[in-house]
Amino acid sequence: MLKKTFFYSLTFLVLLISLIIINLLIINKKDYEEFKKVTALNSSEIKSKNAYQERKNVKKDLYIVDSLERKHFIITSKSSEIYLDKMPKKYNVKEKLSDIEFHLLDSDKLLSAVKYLQAKDGVYYFPEHEMVLNDVNIFFFQNVSKKIDSQNLDVNDAFFKGKSSKITFSIFDKKPKMISEDFKGKFSPPKSVICEK
Repeated sequence: MLKKTFFYSLTFLVLLISLIIINLLIINKKDYEEFKKVTALNSSEIKSKNAYQERKNVKKDLYIVDSLERKHFIITSKSSEIYLDKMPKKYNVKEKLSDIEFHLLDSDKLLSAVKYLQAKDGVYYFPEHEMVLNDVNIFFFQNVSKKIDSQNLDVNDAFFKGKSSKITFSIFDKKPKMISEDFKGKFSPPKSVICEK
């Protein structure tokens, strides 16, 4: 009796597993119609021309190796609006930033030179990898500890102070490039620096 029950149970289990596997593996007409509906929804989302996103307290880190020296760029912004335009075979992204702080660490060492920029607003363009900053205050520091942010930088300690109406920052051949318009600056070297005539 036990053998007979075991045989029926095993046969039922094999048939049940076979039905489940067949139901999962064989594509029927209903499955195919559902698949077409889902792909049509997804492709219509992809075909949309524009997208928009708003963010707060944005921080970006960018590392570049230039002449065997690592440069670290830190870009912070209080708010950001990202616009995405889909073109044929590519995307154009424009990110509008406000209240920007831009730090450039020139060295990997414990003490380094720092370029610090404050901008009222700016726009980052992708895929061009270009950032345009407007109404910019420029400060250069020497021998600053590696852990920097705007709280531990005193602009009165800067050996160079400047102002520019517009700065365009881009990366060309893996090298940073800055172009400034309407630039004015003042150089005040530290007393430890000896200037030659």
